[in-house]
Amino acid sequence: MDRLLSDLNAALTDSQWLAGSEISLADIGIVPYVVRIEHLAMTMMMEGRSDLRKWLDRVKSRPAYGRSLERWFNTDYLTLSAAKGAESLVLIAKMIGS
Repeated sequence: MDRLLSDLNAALTDSQWLAGSEISLADIGIVPYVVRIEHLAMTMMMEGRSDLRKWLDRVKSRPAYGRSLERWFNTDYLTLSAAKGAESLVLIAKMIGS
């Protein structure tokens, strides 16, 4: 996942979207994986990846994000995900050298 995030950030250095100047299936397909990092309270994995962070903010600002993902999030599951992610945070940080 760390490598994926690095690759995504690199791809977004010269473009607002992963496959060019407009949002595409490349962006839509990867969004759930990146959002899951937030749900697991592991946003430290996005530190130093400002282009990725800006991309995610752009994705979230689109009305379709709310309709297709956000409105379906289960609050109980999000709470559990954050708790379990926090439990693993020290181990994950060691694994990726943070």
